[in-house]
Amino acid sequence: MEKGLYYLAVPYQGTEVEKKYRTDLSLQAAAEFLRQGIHIFAPLIYVNKIVEELDFPSLESRRASVMPYLFEFLKVSKSQRGWFY
Repeated sequence: MEKGLYYLAVPYQGTEVEKKYRTDLSLQAAAEFLRQGIHIFAPLIYVNKIVEELDFPSLESRRASVMPYLFEFLKVSKSQRGWFY
């Protein structure tokens, strides 16, 4: 696999149980990829914690701040279709 940064996209919306499961799965995948020397950006692991700390007054202000942040990672990330953990 080519060296570089990969973006680990995982759905987040759902019940609290589904959100926890997806967050845990992202953490496990990120750890396994790192063990294999593959560098990934996994926003689901920590973006919500950052957002909690910033305490945005509305969903719109949250999106206005977070979406450009995530897009910057997407722009520099490599593409690899068909990965399933």
